[in-house]
Amino acid sequence: MMAGLEDERPMFCDRFTDVDALYKVGRKLGVGNFAKVVQASCNYAMPQHGLKAGAQVAVKVVKKPSRVSVDKVEMLQAEIDVLRKIEHRNLVRLYEVHETAAKLYLVMELCTGGELFDKIVTLGKYTEEDARYFAFKLLNAVLYLHDQNICHRDLKPENILLS
Repeated sequence: MMAGLEDERPMFCDRFTDVDALYKVGRKLGVGNFAKVVQASCNYAMPQHGLKAGAQVAVKVVKKPSRVSVDKVEMLQAEIDVLRKIEHRNLVRLYEVHETAAKLYLVMELCTGGELFDKIVTLGKYTEEDARYFAFKLLNAVLYLHDQNICHRDLKPENILLS
């Protein structure tokens, strides 16, 4: 094998994908330490996920780590594995995973209601009824995750998206 060719093989998918052919990228929704999330529309229908052409999705765009960054590769693979495993009405759905030579794309359900944190700041306080409603949904999702032997480890209002 020639030097340098190994890095041209996909790390997370069976093959590289032309993501621009599948999705039209729109506005940026958020930025984190390792990734950004953008809104996109599907260029084609995805009937297996109940999505029509033009459907809006969220795409988490991650700069791929080098193959020598084994911990980062394993962390990303674990995230993908967990997202593929879970299926619950109160948890964001992962539709597809795509990969290019430089980036990883996690195509997910779009939540348009913003973060719980922003809602709390805007309202100043919740009524007991509203707090009970959100607590029930959150605890329902956490119970499901625990039943799947998954621990979230970063539950906070900034990480809770509303639909």
